[in-house]
Amino acid sequence: MKEIRALEEPVRSAIAMAFSDHLTTNCMMASYAHGWRRLTPLFSLRAFRHIQRPVELNPWIERTGRGGFPNTIRKLEQAAAYARAPKEPAGNGEFVSVDTISATRKGAVHLGSARELTFLANSSVDVVMTDPPYFDNIAYSELAQFFAPWLKALGIIADLDRAEVTDESLVACKHQPDSVQKFTSGLGEAFQEMARVLRPRGIVAFSYRHTEASAWHALAEAIATTDLHVTRVLPMPGEVGMGLHGQGIRGLWDAIFILRPGRRAPITKLTVRPDDISDADQAVVDWRERYGMLAIPFNDIDAVALRRAFLVGRALPKTKRSNQKYAISLEDALR
Repeated sequence: MKEIRALEEPVRSAIAMAFSDHLTTNCMMASYAHGWRRLTPLFSLRAFRHIQRPVELNPWIERTGRGGFPNTIRKLEQAAAYARAPKEPAGNGEFVSVDTISATRKGAVHLGSARELTFLANSSVDVVMTDPPYFDNIAYSELAQFFAPWLKALGIIADLDRAEVTDESLVACKHQPDSVQKFTSGLGEAFQEMARVLRPRGIVAFSYRHTEASAWHALAEAIATTDLHVTRVLPMPGEVGMGLHGQGIRGLWDAIFILRPGRRAPITKLTVRPDDISDADQAVVDWRERYGMLAIPFNDIDAVALRRAFLVGRALPKTKRSNQKYAISLEDALR
């Protein structure tokens, strides 16, 4: 780290990224996977685990070994080579070159909260692609604390107060109503900013996954505070079906939402109709028939999650429903 700190920019930041990547396999929270006969890096399971027998390798080992520092440098080199000469899979195991597109203006990266997009003007964005927090699934702010002290020491990030980072993070606890409300309102503020900066014909695309009905209801309530409406919901693999997150019966598919601005009436109460529920059930049947034989199983947990995703979509239409005589609250329909 001392040697990296002495490097000149932009090399210093690049090598610091490799160093940060290298830390996950060279710490006291790296274990040995007996079945695979190799080291298991930190966050192979997205949590801080107590490791009874830590294992480490020589960080300078070449080629062989997992997570050695030379390997992390090599990953950066490969990424840079791809950026200079991008390729795409051709479908037959080969790759074809892709013509580079010259940028018409300089790109910019901003670090901050999605609830304060003050650097963007109203109606100035064509596409928003995001990955919102999944309720109480992963506390990314806590996981990031492992890397923060090292990156701070390297001068890559500023001195951030740990308590502030955790408090500002959107993470819910399903058994604490105040926590759920904080998550919902915070996510709503983020969607409100997306709606503000989106052009009239722009789109918002994001993925979401959870096994709890309350997580889907919180998502719907957050979107309902904006003029965004759901135009499409479809499944997409969220895991590769391997490793610790692919073991046992668990959800492996995400729901992809496509939203557009321009909903004409505010939604004060989220509801669905009986035909929305039957349509959601049929959509799940259709998708299971289409994807049921893939290598990544589309199981019962995925079916329940996708059904809830469809119901969220139906509760956020572009125009107000005329016949609400037999309306069912979304919260009840999601159970």
